[in-house]
Amino acid sequence: MKFGGHETFFLRPGWLTKGLTLVQADVNVTWNSDRASDVMGVGRNMSKSIGWWLSRTGTSHRAERNQPLTLTPLGKGILENDPYLVQLATWWLLHFQLVLNGPNDVFSWFFGSRADPRFTRAALEGSLHAQIERSGEKMPAAMTLHRDIAVLLQSYGRPLPAPSVDPEDNLDCPFRRLDLIVHRTDLDVFERRSALSVIAPEALCFGLLSTLTLAEDSDYVDIPLDHMGALSRLGVATGRSVDAVADAIAAAAGTLDDDLLTIRQLAGLRMARVRVLPGEDWLKLHIHRTSNLSEAKKGRAA
Repeated sequence: MKFGGHETFFLRPGWLTKGLTLVQADVNVTWNSDRASDVMGVGRNMSKSIGWWLSRTGTSHRAERNQPLTLTPLGKGILENDPYLVQLATWWLLHFQLVLNGPNDVFSWFFGSRADPRFTRAALEGSLHAQIERSGEKMPAAMTLHRDIAVLLQSYGRPLPAPSVDPEDNLDCPFRRLDLIVHRTDLDVFERRSALSVIAPEALCFGLLSTLTLAEDSDYVDIPLDHMGALSRLGVATGRSVDAVADAIAAAAGTLDDDLLTIRQLAGLRMARVRVLPGEDWLKLHIHRTSNLSEAKKGRAA
């Protein structure tokens, strides 16, 4: 399991936009430099943290240590279709990239297992410590483990009751908008949530595909809606039960075109046929569909 690397900063609004824009303008960017800090208007440690988040969310890539840093197709797709990352669907895509497609770290560990629904920070650290001992991996320093758990909870834990802050000064991590973890600040207890926020059908399809090992030449994949492996993984990652995930996929089929997602009966089983597309294509489809809906509403209002 990988630990550290994020300089203990949780992801802040605007960070990805600043980082993606900088990489697009300068492939020779070095995050630990005065130039990167000055261009983005942040400190040196925050600059390094932005670089870590871009890499970890699969939006930037460096083929070799001394090779130029480039935007991935997903990073380019975000800049082209949602440069200010205002779409909730974008954050669901990044969440799935973080917890289902990334390396084995604290994020994939937490959102890959149905741990206790209610826990303290210390209890979660204890669970991770026990997991590392069972795996036989080298135990990281206590401070490193503590910081990784802190970044996870600061990134996703939405405080309740919500603090009174000026909207212009709001520094909440956008992953909190997914409503997957709440922090009961009066008790200092965290709770997993049965996610209340809507998952765009396109993001849901990307998440479902991210739970599978796909052949490179796959155009479509058929998934039984009682597929406990894929649906269970997606359920843990989204705070939903397996049945709720299956129902959400079935509902998404009523929104998307048949060449993207269809539900059919086969030998008494509900089967979902999903078009195999990368995240940037799903995002583009989402923006196109919602833009058309918005234009249609304006037309009816006129």
